[in-house]
Amino acid sequence: MQNLKLDFHMHSPASDGPLSPAALAEECFSLGITHAALTDHDTLCGQREFLERAAELGICVTSGVELNAEHPHELHILGYGFDIDNKELTEALDSLAQHRLTRASRIVAELAKHGYTVCAVGTRSEEAVAEYLTVIDELVDASSIL
Repeated sequence: MQNLKLDFHMHSPASDGPLSPAALAEECFSLGITHAALTDHDTLCGQREFLERAAELGICVTSGVELNAEHPHELHILGYGFDIDNKELTEALDSLAQHRLTRASRIVAELAKHGYTVCAVGTRSEEAVAEYLTVIDELVDASSIL
């Protein structure tokens, strides 16, 4: 019987991980992971690269995503095994990303009005910036200044 080693929850720089999708697949291979899924937050942008490289390395892969939601508190919902080219899904995730970036821009502008400077030096992606600004939002109750 084959030893299975699984990792169905990992992130690339498209959300909050340090390794590119291809590098993640290579890391999985080097660790002996036999089955894997990339589950970036609210985006599918690294899926094709991860799926292709992992398959080349002989890793059994499936598509994945981590959806962030609130009801009534923050939830992280992992989804697997979907068509990465599904138009409705990609449009919904693109809309969500645009909403987060718009909100982040408003928070930065409001913080600037109050004398704060927010720098995005060394960030990995626009999604990572938006996630960072969500933390700022929680710290300074930006809802009171928006």
